Parts: sequence; C-alpha cells; structure tokens
Amino acid sequence: MNKIRQALIDAGVKQLREFGYPSCDGDGIMKDLVLASFFAEMLKGTKGKSASVDAEIDIILSELQRVVAPDAHKTK
Repeated sequence: MNKIRQALIDAGVKQLREFGYPSCDGDGIMKDLVLASFFAEMLKGTKGKSASVDAEIDIILSELQRVVAPDAHKTK
C-alpha cells in the first residue's frame, strides 16, 4: 500500500472514530456500507489539494463505489 493511500485511510479511520465509530479500522472503512459511505464523502471533500492525492482519492472512491452502490457495476 502506498503512503498516500495509507495516510488517507488512516485519516478516515481517525475521523470516523472521533465521529462515534470506535471500532472503525482500515479494513472496515473499505468494506462496511456505513463506514465506506462516510469515508467516500470525506474523500470528496479532500479533493483539490494535490494531483497525486486526487489520483489516489479517485482510485479509493472507485473501490468504495463497489460497496456503496454495488448494483451500479452490474450489467443488464
């Protein structure tokens, strides 16, 4: 895992724990519907500071989309 990705996930975990999800961890933030939804919104608010960070945010958001809206990836 690259440093930018790890820093973003760590920051998300920290914010969610402070927000009232004390059991939040790096795995849960990427797989749990509620945690992933909050994390996606946090990441969207972080965009615009750096091209390299934005690129990693876009990758994470695409991964979170599979959790938050799994039907969006199915073909009809």
